[in-house]
Amino acid sequence: MTLSDETKERTRSICAKAFGQLPIAKDLPRLAKLIRICNEEGNELPYIADPKTITRPRGSTQGSEAQQFILPSDNSGAFQAVDEAELFESLFVHVRRVLLTLTQALEGEEKAQKVHEALEAERTNLNLFLPEVFNGFFADVLGGDASPVLKVLKCCNQSSVASPLIELKFALGVENTTKDVSNSWRLIIIIGDSKVQVINRKRELCVENRFQLEWELTVGMMRPNLDYLHEIDLKIKDLEFNEDIQAKAQIYATKLLLKRYCSEELISKKTFSRMMEEYPKNQNQAAKSLMDPYLIYGEKILCLDNHVTIHFYQLPEQKSLNGCAFVTNYRIFFLALHIGSDQVLFSTSIPVTTISKIAKSKEKREIEFICKDFR
Repeated sequence: MTLSDETKERTRSICAKAFGQLPIAKDLPRLAKLIRICNEEGNELPYIADPKTITRPRGSTQGSEAQQFILPSDNSGAFQAVDEAELFESLFVHVRRVLLTLTQALEGEEKAQKVHEALEAERTNLNLFLPEVFNGFFADVLGGDASPVLKVLKCCNQSSVASPLIELKFALGVENTTKDVSNSWRLIIIIGDSKVQVINRKRELCVENRFQLEWELTVGMMRPNLDYLHEIDLKIKDLEFNEDIQAKAQIYATKLLLKRYCSEELISKKTFSRMMEEYPKNQNQAAKSLMDPYLIYGEKILCLDNHVTIHFYQLPEQKSLNGCAFVTNYRIFFLALHIGSDQVLFSTSIPVTTISKIAKSKEKREIEFICKDFR
């Protein structure tokens, strides 16, 4: 038993929405370099070859002469983008690869050639990846919701993974709150003769730095219609604990919470590592990390301050701490700083359901939280 039936149905409902209601146009440009498309044997699929030279898009401050643009051999996407035009081109190359590979595999070479020509016509349009413009391209060139390519891409965005990830976070509980590990998202699209599978992989790190895990969400659709997700499965592929943790009971409890998503081999494996993502070490790093915090689906930031004093009133003790914080409709996240220095002392995430009162001072940069008494 893995995902609940309710979560599976929510995932099906999300992926069945019209493409314009999903963040495909927003997510594809940044995720395209992370997408690998292969057959059932694991061999990457071919696509229409990219022209050897390109003309610099209009709007560039540099000359209009043709330049050589080479996709990195390791497909890492490590482009040296130094201006808007070059950044656009680096995104364009990966988006082009994904769209043409999927089109050729699912709809044939003739359709792929038409998409290729349409993309080349837009190659100098720096506004192509604006969501409203890109959605127009999806509708006019790919064919909108009837397109097999868009049916697959509906499973390659933030919304499609939201419900399974929320279930996983609820299973872990507030005491094991996690955040995503930067640059860890990977996507694999497997195109077989009778079905298509989309695999999303991403790493999560416990905010208390106790453990790190990699989850894998697999969804499957039958060809040729690709209308129904017959397979939805979430697994924990990797689970590592910080070497500094010696409490066997804590490790056992964490594994017990994740047991339904893990193989027996992973549960019994002794996994310790020092390769853990560290907290920001000072106030400047902490403030920077809060500018783009990881938010779960439906979470909205209500208040954010990178230098604030917070008073926690919680029986039987009272604490006043300086640090960086943001408040959402779900939780309060706080990075506490050492008094008299800018070094980070600890971080904590507090559910808003445990707070009975929040008051923010207008005169001073202070926030007062009155917590419920759980004695």
